[in-house]
Amino acid sequence: MKLSCGALKSFGEKATAGALNRYFAGKPYCVLKEVSLRQVIEVEQSELDPGEWNYYTTAAFDFVVCRKDEDRSWEIVIEFDGPHHKDPLQARKDSLKNRLCVEVDLPIIRVGTEEIRIRENMTFLQYMLDLYFGEKEMERLKAEGKVASDDEFFPGYGFPGSDEIDRRLIMKRGLAPAGLLSFIERDQDVEAIYWYRILDQDTKTTRIEVLRGWKSPQVVLAIERTATITAVNPEVNVPGIHEWHLSSELARFLCLEALEKELDRRGWPSL
Repeated sequence: MKLSCGALKSFGEKATAGALNRYFAGKPYCVLKEVSLRQVIEVEQSELDPGEWNYYTTAAFDFVVCRKDEDRSWEIVIEFDGPHHKDPLQARKDSLKNRLCVEVDLPIIRVGTEEIRIRENMTFLQYMLDLYFGEKEMERLKAEGKVASDDEFFPGYGFPGSDEIDRRLIMKRGLAPAGLLSFIERDQDVEAIYWYRILDQDTKTTRIEVLRGWKSPQVVLAIERTATITAVNPEVNVPGIHEWHLSSELARFLCLEALEKELDRRGWPSL
């Protein structure tokens, strides 16, 4: 008999815990690890078949966020899905967790390696939580009549890591995005400038082109990346969490990251 090495058993759990602790630091929420399903969701034995009941009585959620109110009420569940979650038996267990959360209106999001990898000092999990709480606040404002019913939160808020690379491309490399070209002074030789544009091929594929000249632009470098973030819980629409939006933002980030590395490799500005 010996004491286990700790509550976090894998790299994925450690990375997920780190992202959650960073995100909720100083906020009115607690992050709890390995919380039993029975503690969070009350189920009668007659509501499940024998196999489901056995799993329900022994299983736990990876992480549960609760509010720091009097009751420590539950806010959202976060599950880290490693490679073994593709196994059919594990998939059935995951599906039961999803179903129970849906039935009690408890948001649940599932993340994998892509969502917990740190990109420009931030993970996509942290970005997803921003979207979730932002959309939730937007719904509250709509209910109070403080914003229009058709206003949305997430389309105007891109992944901050992409914005950071954008800033470096402008400030350190003098490579202007298409939206800034209208500010170029009239006497500047617009046919000698380099600029770039971002093209969404579809919701999962993004292409970045570096061009020379404005009136008759020539493509001098092109990079394309595809990214897929699967639906975090296909059985329920979690506020702010949309597969197509997350995949598009990840593809954009990967393109910008690859562009910056390629410019370094080529010794920019010599293309």
